[in-house]
Amino acid sequence: MNSPCPTLPRLAFGNASAVSNDDLEAFTAVQRSAMPTVRRYEPLDGTRAFRHRCAQARIGDLRLTATASTPLAVEVDDSPSPTLLIPFHGWSTSVLGGREYRWHAGGSAMYLPGPRRSGTSGVRSVLSITFDPSRLEATARSMLGPTPDRRLALRLESARIIPLSPTRSPAMAILKQVLPLIDLASGREEHLRLLGVDGMLYRLIALMLAPESVAPGFTSSHVTDADSAVHRVTEHIVNHLADPLSVEDLANIGGLSIRTLQVAFRRTYNCSPRDWIQRRRLVVAREKLLDHGRSDTLEDIASSCGFSSAAALIAAYSRRYGETPTATLGRTGRP
Repeated sequence: MNSPCPTLPRLAFGNASAVSNDDLEAFTAVQRSAMPTVRRYEPLDGTRAFRHRCAQARIGDLRLTATASTPLAVEVDDSPSPTLLIPFHGWSTSVLGGREYRWHAGGSAMYLPGPRRSGTSGVRSVLSITFDPSRLEATARSMLGPTPDRRLALRLESARIIPLSPTRSPAMAILKQVLPLIDLASGREEHLRLLGVDGMLYRLIALMLAPESVAPGFTSSHVTDADSAVHRVTEHIVNHLADPLSVEDLANIGGLSIRTLQVAFRRTYNCSPRDWIQRRRLVVAREKLLDHGRSDTLEDIASSCGFSSAAALIAAYSRRYGETPTATLGRTGRP
């Protein structure tokens, strides 16, 4: 018997006009209208009824999509346009380039430059903004004011987590004041242009992606140092996934105390270092299971991903993805 479908959270905008729907194909079609490279969506938990709400707005070269949905898995092909995903409720993970990123409401957004990716999420509400990188760079340079030679570090080629803490950037608080203008203008593009909403959104995106460049006064050096340490630690984990990984050793690699490392991981990924390691191992194991060209056994995959045995992989994998590794293999046609 299907479990009751949870109440969906509010959208970032368009709550009055959005309609709830339990048709996954309709949801996928709506998402493809904003992101044509969407390959597929599927409910993350097969025992839960699917449900979603969606609102869209377009202002010139900006495409905004506000969605709320029950838990999902998604696959997206290469996209020519970068996208900023801003959570208003719940958590999500994005996987690209062999690396998993976890982002959550109140803590972090996700910037995706365009390469093929996959992801999962719980019950969530997310604002997706697809934008023109050339216009963003021009907008950011105009924000440098009397010091146009100051270094501009938008890093548009790099997928990454974007911290949303007030000490990092005031952009999130301002964004929540700008989005109601879309409802005030009933989503009409010409009215939104007259209000200058597109320009405001481009400035906010620049503020989120490069606060140190366009608003250095809002940057916290402590947050920046911790972010750098977390990056070093996650790089080490990715490169030594099959090895035993202790929190003590990871703290030494990051140059932090164990407590500070745990706090930094909780702020960036909403999980502990041990949880991040487990998720990373499961992501790599799933990629190997779904790879048609591989012939390694379940024991081989478990060993290469740092699991003590195939049984340990099966137990953790089933909890995470709601199916056994054998079931995943069955969908690929591999023996």
